[in-house]
Amino acid sequence: MERIRLGNAEFEGENSVYVLGTASVEPTTLIGTSVRATGTLDTLRSGLAVVGQSLADVEQVVTSAP
Repeated sequence: MERIRLGNAEFEGENSVYVLGTASVEPTTLIGTSVRATGTLDTLRSGLAVVGQSLADVEQVVTSAP
């Protein structure tokens, strides 16, 4: 599991997304993707690149809020 700090402070404080399946046969999954904010998508793309993934690799998204 990898953590990408998104850098936005919405609602409860600094938000992060967790990435599962980066080094296995498991599907690449994002958990807790936060809300759209200026720069968040670029930060997510950069963070995924660091762990050898891209948005195109993401197969599942699990949100932790409505």
